[in-house]
Amino acid sequence: MFTAYLMKWTTLTLTLSVAFVNAIQSIDVVVTGPSSINTVANLKVVTTISNTGDEALKILNDPLGPFSDLPTDIFDITSTTGGKKPTFTGMIVEPASEINAADVDFTSLSPGQSVNMNHDLSLSYDFSESGAGTYSIAPHNHFRVRTIGDLGNLTDLYASVQPLTVIISGTLVIGRPSSSMEKRAWFTGCTAAQTNALYSAASEAQIYAASAVDYLQSHTSTTPRYTTWFGEYTAARHDYVLNTYFKLAMNKFYTSFSYYCTCTSTTGRLYVYPKSYGIIYICPNSGFFNSRISNGSYTQAGSLIWAASQFVDNGGAQQHSSAVADTKSLAISDPEKAIRNAISYDFFVENTPSQD
Repeated sequence: MFTAYLMKWTTLTLTLSVAFVNAIQSIDVVVTGPSSINTVANLKVVTTISNTGDEALKILNDPLGPFSDLPTDIFDITSTTGGKKPTFTGMIVEPASEINAADVDFTSLSPGQSVNMNHDLSLSYDFSESGAGTYSIAPHNHFRVRTIGDLGNLTDLYASVQPLTVIISGTLVIGRPSSSMEKRAWFTGCTAAQTNALYSAASEAQIYAASAVDYLQSHTSTTPRYTTWFGEYTAARHDYVLNTYFKLAMNKFYTSFSYYCTCTSTTGRLYVYPKSYGIIYICPNSGFFNSRISNGSYTQAGSLIWAASQFVDNGGAQQHSSAVADTKSLAISDPEKAIRNAISYDFFVENTPSQD
């Protein structure tokens, strides 16, 4: 009797173990749209994301991924002859912390289920320099996922992608208003409490930038703080970073910048259009105002440094990483990218934990 029970229990355990081992997580992404267009205004595509595995998944609605309905840099667009790429002209978003992600920040897909997302690429890409021709359009294939019911950390999952090939001719760019043409209000759509918080954060951002200039002018050789965020020291790279902070220090975060609290995203903290100098869009639903104003990581003041560093007038930093670990790795592997990485300028001024 006991032997039979033991055999049944062993068989059940082995069956469950095999099922667990054989569980497959897989996502396929297919881009569909017109085969040819004579104006970029018609460059509208549908991205279909499908769960092709055998586990139900919760997928983070990353503002930089295909689940986003924002005009962010979601796609890798490359000419099939010569490899040229269009210029990205859309919004640059600082992702909210994954730690605070709520159910509304995820899309759930059961095995075999698909979701279609519409993307208007005319709002994000300028083909005037790369020129007319045939282009391959593929979204970024990196997703952050967890299984349904799992409350643990998110894991990386890379999708299989089927790109769209399209012939583009005629009008190659759709202009958007410059900052001088937009309504310039200091605070728009912000509550009194949000306005007070932004005023304080703007003042701290001004201090952050000025302090960074002082630090770099007095430290003209390698230091742990510099190498952690910007990588191997050279005089040329040091001067590039110093010049960027000098431009930021000359900004008037609390007297001439405009702040719009009108963004409804829950997965992006704030965003900017690089050519619209001095205009920063805040996303209150992301928990931006729940973070510290200064003194720590992912502060409001640090985020304003991140945003301002990407204005073309300040040097036009890029978004090569978004998390602490990735940013430290970038500094080690590619210092040239690190000195042009927006979040590196944020983490350097926050200096948490403190380094000399």
